[in-house]
Amino acid sequence: MVRIDMKPAYALDSLQKMERSAQHIRGPEPKVIIEDAFRFSTPQTFESAIISTGQFQRVADDTLDFWQKREHLRAKISASQAFELQTETVTEEGLTFNRTAIRFLQAATGNAWVRMEFTPAPR
Repeated sequence: MVRIDMKPAYALDSLQKMERSAQHIRGPEPKVIIEDAFRFSTPQTFESAIISTGQFQRVADDTLDFWQKREHLRAKISASQAFELQTETVTEEGLTFNRTAIRFLQAATGNAWVRMEFTPAPR
C-alpha cells in the first residue's frame, strides 16, 4: 500500500488531514483500491474525481464502467456519507478527457472518506 499526504497541497485552515492511499491486490479477484481520507475542523464541501480518457457508462448510482479498445474496468464507489456523481468533458492542452466528480451532498466535518474500488468489468 502507498500513502500520500496531500494536505500541503491545500491552503485551507480547517483541513487537518488529507491522505490518499492506493492498494493493488493481485490474484484470482484482482483490484485496485484508492481511498481519500480527510478531516476538517469545520464543515466543508468535498469532492474527489476519477479522470478517464476512454468511454464510460453509469451502471448504478455508485458504479461506473470504463472502456477503451479491449480494456474494460469497473469502478465501485463508496463513502462515509451520501454523494452524487457528476461527469464533465474537459479539454486541456489539446487532450480531451472525462472528469467524474464524487461530490458529497452535505458539508463534511470530522473524519470522512471516499473509496474507489477498480476491478475488471464483467463482459
